[in-house]
Amino acid sequence: TPRLGGGSDSRKIVSIENPTMCCRNPAVSPRGVLGSPLPRGPCPAEIQDKLNTYETSTKQLEQQLGCMESEVRSMKVELANVQREREQLEQQKKLLKCTGPCAPCPCPSPQDGSPIFQSVTGVSSGYDGQMLSKTNNPGMGSSCSGICIDQPPGASSCPQQNLRDLREQYARLQEDYKNKLCEVSCLRTDFEKIKQENRKIRDTKEKAENRLVDLEERLKKFESERTKFGGSREQMIEDKHRLMVAEQRHKEALEELEELRLSNQDYMLQLEDYRNKYLKAQETVEEQSRQLDMMEMDNARMNENVTLEIGRVKNQFQEKLAELAPLPEILKQAQLKLQECQQMRVLAERNSEELDRELLGAKDKIGSLSSQLDNLRSENAMLKGENGSDRLDDLENKISELRNENERLKNAVSRFDEREADYEEKLEQKLHEIVQLSSENELVRQDAARQVARTKERCETIRRAMQDQIADMEKQLAQCRAIAKAAQKDRDEIRQKMQGQINRLSESFEQAQGRIRTLQGHVNYLKTSYSNVFNPPAPEDGLTPSLPPENMSSSPYDRCDCAP
Repeated sequence: TPRLGGGSDSRKIVSIENPTMCCRNPAVSPRGVLGSPLPRGPCPAEIQDKLNTYETSTKQLEQQLGCMESEVRSMKVELANVQREREQLEQQKKLLKCTGPCAPCPCPSPQDGSPIFQSVTGVSSGYDGQMLSKTNNPGMGSSCSGICIDQPPGASSCPQQNLRDLREQYARLQEDYKNKLCEVSCLRTDFEKIKQENRKIRDTKEKAENRLVDLEERLKKFESERTKFGGSREQMIEDKHRLMVAEQRHKEALEELEELRLSNQDYMLQLEDYRNKYLKAQETVEEQSRQLDMMEMDNARMNENVTLEIGRVKNQFQEKLAELAPLPEILKQAQLKLQECQQMRVLAERNSEELDRELLGAKDKIGSLSSQLDNLRSENAMLKGENGSDRLDDLENKISELRNENERLKNAVSRFDEREADYEEKLEQKLHEIVQLSSENELVRQDAARQVARTKERCETIRRAMQDQIADMEKQLAQCRAIAKAAQKDRDEIRQKMQGQINRLSESFEQAQGRIRTLQGHVNYLKTSYSNVFNPPAPEDGLTPSLPPENMSSSPYDRCDCAP
């Protein structure tokens, strides 16, 4: 800054005074004591110019500090607005979660000027204009604690509108949070830079104080040496004048050191303020990050629930498919059994036809045998008289054999009938099982088709929701990139400003070092001049040069030490 730098004129003065000091030194000058000019002090006009530059630099510093304080206040206001919006969101969530009856409080319409509608729909009007109905109308919170049930049919979209507004407000809060993170990082870099500058200023101040202590010790030594030595009156006056000039410069250096000390104290106070503000901003950022972490945990929990539901549906679908998997094999086996039963039925029909034919043949045989029996009986009766007992016995044996065969054939026919009845019963059972399995197969297919359709619909809705989330994330990414570019530009501008301030401080430090060197050179010159005056060197020709009093009085030196 110009206050610390002291302008570019002091550097020119130092560069001009250095060769003149070298020429004024009697030990270096070829003319010795006679022709050596005395040093000149700074002109009052130059001192006034420096004071003016210092005043302008202090004003500029005050303006910069005022700008920084206003920026910090605006940041505080923005953080307070963000906190207020978060509280509003929490209150609105509580209002939406309430489900109790509210007969005396109907839901407001968009045409009404109710505070709750203004607080929900007026999100984009700014931070200062967003207030909840509970803060604007305290009596409303006690009378209405839930969603209205007796509302008209057209007012059912109020919760949906509130939910959309809350989502938009949440997106804006995320953007503001990212902006605040960028601003906090910028403030952190500014704080570190100001810390480094403060350290550099402390080092320069300590060096300047050490040099001032050395100069004071040298001046004390010089005064003690001056009291030891005596001289002419005019030389004493000149020495006093030089001492006054040196004391004046010493006072100026002390004033500059005092100004540097005051500026250092101001910087320390500013650093403390910035530290407190930074800590407060960090606390708010941590709180906001904690809230965002909680929201992310809720979102993760919801995603886990959705994935679990999808997995459960998939497992059910897999179980149904596993249950349906053995049905084709069962159908094939049933068809094979049906074919076997049909073949057995055909065989049973053929056997029954053969048995019918055999039965008819047996019946015919029985009829013929009965007719033969009658004939034989008649013949037996006829032969009884003729003593045909042997033939009768033969016929009775044949009759018994035929009866046994008849019984055997009857038993075989009954067995075949029973088998046919069993086969028909088994066939009916198999047909009934086939009908049941086909109906169950059709029902399972219908259930599987319905579940597949439901899962497809759910997957489609989830895919659309994910696509919407991806689009929102892409928008947020574009906004974050734009914010990052703006923050990078601001960082570059602040870096350039801080680099300029560092350059100005380094220039002022170099100028202060130059002035200290000039003061040290003046002190050394005074020492050498006193040593040359009171202990002059021996001339080569054995003559001691001397000046009359009139020459001393008419010397060309400027006693006010401000001549051009």
